[in-house]
Amino acid sequence: MTIDIEGVPTTEAYEPKCYVQPTLERPKDMPSDHPELVHDWSAWPKFPATKNKADRKQRVAAPQPRVPPLIKHFNSHEFLPEMELQTGFPGILMHPAPSFRFTNLADECQYTAWLTFTDVDGVECQGQYQHPESPRPGSLWNGKVISFDRLKLYRDDGGSGRPGHVGLKTGMRYRVQVNVGCVNDSGYILSATVARQFIGTTFVVVGKRSSAGRGKRPK
Repeated sequence: MTIDIEGVPTTEAYEPKCYVQPTLERPKDMPSDHPELVHDWSAWPKFPATKNKADRKQRVAAPQPRVPPLIKHFNSHEFLPEMELQTGFPGILMHPAPSFRFTNLADECQYTAWLTFTDVDGVECQGQYQHPESPRPGSLWNGKVISFDRLKLYRDDGGSGRPGHVGLKTGMRYRVQVNVGCVNDSGYILSATVARQFIGTTFVVVGKRSSAGRGKRPK
């Protein structure tokens, strides 16, 4: 079969054209500049990384413990049911001073320990006291007895804002809870790492009186 070239219809010739893609300016703020946030990337064009971003070092996350801390109330035998907590002006050292042994602490993590004074239901916080040595590496606290022997109790909320003081209302009943948890590089407590434990039962707040009545059960 032969094809007659002359019989083939001809088409008009077109000269090739060159199309130039317009230069896109990189927005000053893009989702890629905030990798810690969640963004919808579908509608955003892709740009090469800027020089300063390419040189940026990625921050290494602070280590986190794999297991929660364990708390043992070291001097639980000194805490009687319905004990009295003495307060006064100036603040009075809490007696007996709560002491604990923390275990299961990761050596490379920083831990903080604090006491929380709550209502009798253990719901509403009435005051908090952080251990003065916090935060500390787990390697220094693990297995050692930690005492809150510097805590001072102030009467009728008079100690609000005073370092090392907790203000409590006379005649009210409270519960005391010990807490220990890991903190990150910014000093924030990681809630998932916190262990908590109530000590004793309930405590009733009384004003200062003779030393013979310290640590006794109220009549």
